[in-house]
Amino acid sequence: MKGWFLPGYGLKRWIGVIVMGSFLGGLALGHPKGGSLEFSILSLGFLLVGLGIYKLITVIDSILRKRGTSIGELYLELEKKRGPKVTAIGGGTGLSTLLRGLRKYTGNITAIVTVSDEGGSTGRIRKDWGGIAIGDIRNCILSLAEDDNIWASVLKYRFERGELKGHSLGNLLLLALSEMEGDFLSGLQKFKEMLGVTAEVFPITLSDVKLRATFEDGSMVEGETEIPKTGKRITKLEVIPSKDLYFPQKFGILL
Repeated sequence: MKGWFLPGYGLKRWIGVIVMGSFLGGLALGHPKGGSLEFSILSLGFLLVGLGIYKLITVIDSILRKRGTSIGELYLELEKKRGPKVTAIGGGTGLSTLLRGLRKYTGNITAIVTVSDEGGSTGRIRKDWGGIAIGDIRNCILSLAEDDNIWASVLKYRFERGELKGHSLGNLLLLALSEMEGDFLSGLQKFKEMLGVTAEVFPITLSDVKLRATFEDGSMVEGETEIPKTGKRITKLEVIPSKDLYFPQKFGILL
């Protein structure tokens, strides 16, 4: 904002016109006679105030457009900041789709994301590097980014050949940032900043968890991708290990 008042923008000029118009209006209203001269001064004052406000809005809008936004977009952002507080819990494509819709109405979003996925690019990263599944978290952050964000488009890219075939560029970048920062949460924050996402996004746990299903015949299978392959009726589904599962409570988020 400080740079806006440097010479060349014209903001100070039109603020000065508004101040002058207000002064003339006050001078005319404070004169006891109320004759034609006073009326003319009052009219001139109102004219200057109106002209100054119009020109000031035009200049501000021009500055904002040069910086990639507009007064209308700025107003929508302020409205979203006053929007309802929403906490969404889940994973897969369902949560990311929900967040894409919610971000249009409120800026007060908290997403708590499941991290037990073992398929695709995420599964390969877990196998090689360990830790939690990062694919759903990446999807949620990309869904919360603005539609015209070039990085959001680039990070959706999935390699189609070579050793990287099947890997998502977003997954690889999030993994790299976590390694560079020394822990997953710090890497996650950098990933959000890169995409301009201000919503809160948390993994439901930082533990290397898996799903385990118990079937009617008493058999058990571990792994989110392996469980559906059995075709058996599930009688019990649990997360292992369950210790310290509800990690977001440390941030005052109650599940």
